[in-house]
Amino acid sequence: MAAVMIDDAEGLDHLDAILSVKGIDMVLEDAVDLSQSFGAPGQPHHRRVQTAIGRMASACTVHKIEFCAVVHAANQSEH
Repeated sequence: MAAVMIDDAEGLDHLDAILSVKGIDMVLEDAVDLSQSFGAPGQPHHRRVQTAIGRMASACTVHKIEFCAVVHAANQSEH
């Protein structure tokens, strides 16, 4: 099984190119690292992070690649 992890804004910018690589079976997101990349460190529920995760999930559907999201407990201090 070949899995890739998208964990920063640059990876998101190149998402379609990454998902076009033959042999990728699964994509994982790393919301905590994404939050750092989007200037909201430690906030995996930040709206920009959640939008990015939704974009990844949709792109995986289009490319017929499995998507795995990691569940994070909600934190009331996040925006």
